[in-house]
Amino acid sequence: MTFEGANISRRAVLGGAGLAMTAGAGCLAGALSPSARASDWPQQGYDAGHTNYKPTGSPPLDRPRLAWQAGAVRVTARDDDIGTGLRQPGMIVADGTIVTKRGTAIGLDTGDIRTRSGCFQDGRIGFARTESYTDGIIVSSTLDAGRQFGGPDGARLYGVRPSIPTGVGDRCENARRWIAGSPRDGSYQYTGTVDDGTVFGAVWPTEFGESRGAVVAFDADDGSRQWRTDVTLDVESVCADDERLFVTGSDGDLTIFERGSGFPKQGFAIDETDVLVAAREGTAYLRTSNRAIERQEVMPTLSAVDGSAGELSWRVTPADLLESDDARPSFGGFAVGPDSVYVLIETRGGDYCVSLSTTDGSVQWSRSVSAAPWLVATDTSVYLSGGSVACLDSATGEERWTWSPPDDYIPGGPIVIANDRLLVPIDGRALYALEER
Repeated sequence: MTFEGANISRRAVLGGAGLAMTAGAGCLAGALSPSARASDWPQQGYDAGHTNYKPTGSPPLDRPRLAWQAGAVRVTARDDDIGTGLRQPGMIVADGTIVTKRGTAIGLDTGDIRTRSGCFQDGRIGFARTESYTDGIIVSSTLDAGRQFGGPDGARLYGVRPSIPTGVGDRCENARRWIAGSPRDGSYQYTGTVDDGTVFGAVWPTEFGESRGAVVAFDADDGSRQWRTDVTLDVESVCADDERLFVTGSDGDLTIFERGSGFPKQGFAIDETDVLVAAREGTAYLRTSNRAIERQEVMPTLSAVDGSAGELSWRVTPADLLESDDARPSFGGFAVGPDSVYVLIETRGGDYCVSLSTTDGSVQWSRSVSAAPWLVATDTSVYLSGGSVACLDSATGEERWTWSPPDDYIPGGPIVIANDRLLVPIDGRALYALEER
């Protein structure tokens, strides 16, 4: 279905653009800063589409070795968060520094722990470059949880300076640079994705006395609203590509908006158990929630939706991809490249990594693996983590190497490609950095 007569406020769009221009006037000549680097990881999934695919960087291909390890750092996310649409990365890499979900700053090159803060909680989101601040902005949906989170206006979305307070007497709010939509745009705001100078998220409005929300674009410089959709949504997941914003909500629809204005273009009815996991080059990718599989015993599916036409391109099940009679398989990690979709499938008989064509969902290769459920990919390799760490050739699925920690720890949590390092969390106990030998 096409939204021809949607009443988007063009005045709001133009007004937001004016605020953005004012915020950046006279600052760094309009350039976003810090400049892009191969080590940057703006948010979970490397890009606004949450593709988990990173063409830049040079993580180990043939002979991995331990570059460094940092202990007592919490960087994990729960395995069952895979396939829920949640965007709670275990760590952000920006400008040569790793920042964990609890505010610990670690040097990317050396692994030295620079600061421990505790200002952030599980809702910390990502990193945005800005025109106003040379060190950019950390975008967080929680800050100093004891006082800020769940206050009279509910949870808010914050822009926080990366150099956060470290002393016991410091107040976390001193790190705050802005509150999104301040002072009264809504009662609950969170982000679905960050792309350079724009934060795409959602707001639960109070001014209308409604319980339904809308998609909002905020300026990363000052948190001002650039635009807000007139289509109300109980937003669950947000992904973006260069032209479109893909949004799913609890009403069972995938809605496709113009990225620059929030004008709704297409709608596509989805199953209530489907979750939006990625978007790339005009296509949205959805999969059945693992929690729905466990609760309702439904057969999982993986789907691709054409964002231009608002039509299903293809849909597959594990039975289509594997020669397995497992009654309850589930999808694990997921990555989308230019020509291939890589997905982990967990069954009672073992775990598999499968490469699919983005064109029609046909199988390009399938490989039994020992590491699951976390997955990221590059132009040359697919990296897996969980139980152990493995590297597969992205073209053939052939195993390049496997690696296990030099102690009894078990890798767990989303792995991250940062420049020439592969960052491997160990279930909240440690962080390992692997490099080429």
